[in-house]
This record gives sequence, structure tokens and C-alpha cells, in this order.
Amino acid sequence: CIGDWMREWYLERPAAVMYGAASFQSYPLPQNKHAVFVGRLSHDTGVLEYVKAIQKLKGKMRLDIFGEGELQDQLEKMIAKTPYIQYKGTTQNVEQTLVSHRFAFVSRYLGIIEAQQVGRLVFAHTDTHIKTSYLSTFPTAIQMIRFHDAESLVSELEYVLAHPSYEQHLIQHAQTWAKQQTWDRIATIYEELWQQ
Repeated sequence: CIGDWMREWYLERPAAVMYGAASFQSYPLPQNKHAVFVGRLSHDTGVLEYVKAIQKLKGKMRLDIFGEGELQDQLEKMIAKTPYIQYKGTTQNVEQTLVSHRFAFVSRYLGIIEAQQVGRLVFAHTDTHIKTSYLSTFPTAIQMIRFHDAESLVSELEYVLAHPSYEQHLIQHAQTWAKQQTWDRIATIYEELWQQ
């Protein structure tokens, strides 16, 4: 199974649980207040909640958005008069996109692993019971910031900005686990399953 949440929602009894893999390098944390969203522009990724939160902060932070999807037109209208939020289209190099931003706004397993390998604090949107289970059963769930709406994200961002040592603590523990999520490890798990 891809994710332990499937035990509860599909009553699965998997022989192995995986979350994905990446091979990104570690990078120093930039001394800025820039966040990046990388993902589909759809309701389930929380992109509109990220935008609303940054708008509520009124220029205290910057947000760059990478992705495409059914909310693109709505998103572009929503941010048209917000100079500190920019829609950048798609990215061909997620690693380099993450490097120049302090915070990662992602809520899919692969995106979380990539951001944590680079050494970025993840803010993940939960809007349904299944999404809450999907994220809360992720191995580094307690090292990411999970939020339900724009107001709660604003509170979380303000707290993290005021407590950089807390941010560093979360990043360090998440990165330790994320660095172990390699493609070689995934291949080994599959080989072991095939041999059964």
C-alpha cells in the first residue's frame, strides 16, 4: 500500500507500506520569508487556502505557485492584485524550486518527501477525514504543520516565524527520515515482495 491510511479506509492488510522516494540534496535554509506551492491547482491540494492565508498576512510573506489544473483561472484572478503572490506556471526542476524558498506548501507524499530531503518545513492542508488520515499516518506527521483552513495556517506561520528554533527542530527530524526514502529502498521492498 502507498500509505498506512489504507488500512483504515480500505481495510487492507499490506505486506509492505511505502510512501515514495526521492534523491534530493540537503540545502541551507534561506533567510527569507518565501513559501512555494508545488502541485495540482485543485481543491483537494488546498491551493486556495494557501493563497488566502498569505493574503491575510498582507505582505509579511511571499508565495510562488507552481502547477496547473482546473483552478488556474480562478487562482490567477484571485491573486491579480496581490504583488507578493505569483503564479509561475510549471517547474521542470522541483529541487531547485524548493531550494530558494523557506517553506514548502505541499500535501502529497512525494512532494513532502522531496521538500523534507531538501530541508524545508512542510505545511500540508487537510480538509476531509480521509485527507486527515492520509497525512496523520505519514511517518513524519508530527514534523510537519497540518492545517484545516486559512486562519489556522496564518496562526501556524506566525508562530513558526517567531520561533526559528522550533522550525529547525522539525526540519532536522523530518529530514533524517526523508533521506532514508531512496529509490534503492523502494526497489528492495518490491524485490522482497516478488520473492514471496
